[in-house]
Amino acid sequence: MIPTAPERRRALLLGLGGAAALVAGGTGLALTLGKGTDGDGAGDTESGAEAARRPKVRPWRHDVKLDLPTLCTAADGVLYVAADFRITALDARTGHKRWDGPRLLFLPNQPAVADGSVYVGGGDELWALDADGRKKWTFPTEGQIHSRPTLAGGIVYFASQDKHVYAVRADGGRKVWSRPLGDEIQGSPTVADGTVYIGCDGKDSTLYALDASSGAKKWDFPADGGFAQKPVVSGGLVYAGAGDGSLYAINSEKGTRKWSVPGTTGADPTVCLAGDTLCVAGADGRVHALDASTGAKKWTHEGMSTVNPTQLAVAGGLVYFSETLSAVGSVRALDADDGSERWSTATGAKMSPGNRDTGPVTAYGFVYVTNESGVLALDAATGKAPGPATSASPAGGGTAG
Repeated sequence: MIPTAPERRRALLLGLGGAAALVAGGTGLALTLGKGTDGDGAGDTESGAEAARRPKVRPWRHDVKLDLPTLCTAADGVLYVAADFRITALDARTGHKRWDGPRLLFLPNQPAVADGSVYVGGGDELWALDADGRKKWTFPTEGQIHSRPTLAGGIVYFASQDKHVYAVRADGGRKVWSRPLGDEIQGSPTVADGTVYIGCDGKDSTLYALDASSGAKKWDFPADGGFAQKPVVSGGLVYAGAGDGSLYAINSEKGTRKWSVPGTTGADPTVCLAGDTLCVAGADGRVHALDASTGAKKWTHEGMSTVNPTQLAVAGGLVYFSETLSAVGSVRALDADDGSERWSTATGAKMSPGNRDTGPVTAYGFVYVTNESGVLALDAATGKAPGPATSASPAGGGTAG
């Protein structure tokens, strides 16, 4: 049975596996940005030299008139948007449409892109599209695919609600292996150093490490509430937030705990790395920064209880997130060093439902978000937004575009 659009949106809001953008747990590519101006006179201001080095960007929007846009991915100068039962490719710098993919029988999840091909799930099939949006192949499963694919070494890794993790060849869709786990899988995998890391919640509240070439289990790590969000792997550690709000740093080879912080945030905290700092957000509206090696707290941005921040993105010394409960679709940027707010921009409409599990995408000097009106590209350094319907707070120096 194919879910209706409202059913699919409700499912997305229940935590269908983070995504992260093009790096684990986050949503973006690295870029170099200067710090924005405080606007109220406090804090650092951008020097002339910094402004000259900052990418020249012109904020833009792409309106979507039919079904709401959900998720997007940036790669090779293209922004791939999942909306209206298809994938649409936009020029990432101008917003001009390049192509519309074929109409799908499901609302697609956040796509993954590698070597000019686009991989996306959402129904009970994984689809592969070529660089022009034409179908290359499909791979069927026995359940809905809420997992965002991850590519490594010519293999596409993803999970299905049929309780299996899959590895299929990117060049033809042939199955390499599948591995059953203990319950339906909402989360997305992270692949690093020949290992696939993926979490389960529900009855099987466990984080797994699987051999990337065979699917054989290397270790498992159980925790209360399970692991619905995508883990982050760096420096021999796996960072993962559990359903009870706790945060864990786990030895990537042995599966043993190095440190943990109980009750860090609300349920299913999302994590990303900014150098040696681990940034964490949850449903309680707060964003924390921890020392990645010890778990010691560096700072906390209190936010608001109604914020319910999305996945985090880090680029150029700033931490970005959107507010899923904001009536005006606010996007914020924090200083990664001290948690101070650099800017806050209202996009003019509520964030579309998929944002809770993906968040902003950063690339080419932009922050890309989707709200109930369409896709917006904000200036990543200042928060400047396109069009007369948007505005920015004085804290960011961004004004209506």
